Amino acid sequence: MNKKAKTIAAVEARWGAGTPEERWAEKVTTVVSFIARLGWATVELVNFYLDQSKRDWPTKMVTQGWLISKKAIINDKPATILVLTYKAHQLAKNLHPFIGRRIEKEVSRQSGHDFIATWVTLKALKARYGLNKVKERYTIWADRVMRGFFDNEFARPDISIYEQDIPKINIEVERTRKRTDFEKYQFLKKLKNYSEKGIKTIVVFESREKAVRFAKEIQDAVMGVTPWIYSNAWSKWTLSKEDSEIFNVRVLILIWDYDKKSITEAFMSEDEDHLIDVNTLTPYRS
Repeated sequence: MNKKAKTIAAVEARWGAGTPEERWAEKVTTVVSFIARLGWATVELVNFYLDQSKRDWPTKMVTQGWLISKKAIINDKPATILVLTYKAHQLAKNLHPFIGRRIEKEVSRQSGHDFIATWVTLKALKARYGLNKVKERYTIWADRVMRGFFDNEFARPDISIYEQDIPKINIEVERTRKRTDFEKYQFLKKLKNYSEKGIKTIVVFESREKAVRFAKEIQDAVMGVTPWIYSNAWSKWTLSKEDSEIFNVRVLILIWDYDKKSITEAFMSEDEDHLIDVNTLTPYRS
């Protein structure tokens, strides 16, 4: 096979058969759909999702009126993000009718949190399934976008991974510790809710110390936690006088290196010393 034929074969393997114009239209749809479900993204993030390193598509999509390039602050550092134009948002709504209003910028106080959640999701999916299969089988939804069609904040994760419109994996990023009993209870309630719906859960930390402490809290919750109930009369949450609530929750805990954008360690909540192979997210064989 000559060089030209190999190039054509490589292009078709990645983007499918068709003219350059047809392949470009498919790429536009893929990028618009991906950013619409996240709210915003960076060039590096989209390139990782596309499994490529080329950087010509952002300029072309900005020129054609699909994307807007904006300055932002991510994790207290200046960055450039991509958001959808009105035209692109209309295309996204045709693809996903329940998408709400267009997100025009990131929220600075939450940008690092959102950024980690998306990177971890892609890294985890690539490790477990491979990104090409992910693009065919799974869709990734961010918290800010899900608010448009899922208003229960106590049941909505930072990132949810759907397969054929059914949530399969939820990801929670914990950058600050849940300090009050109420915060701990509500978080455990979320995790229990995911489990009861058959959704696997991943909880992400940036330090092993916090991760191990959290694993211990989950282990203790099996013995029971005093529940909180919402009082409509007082419009507030109060401690229940009833018996404690049992939380038999099992989650995969990941430790994330922000600078290297990598999962450095993983273990199940019931055994913080039982490592998971971070390259495949499967248990090590003893």
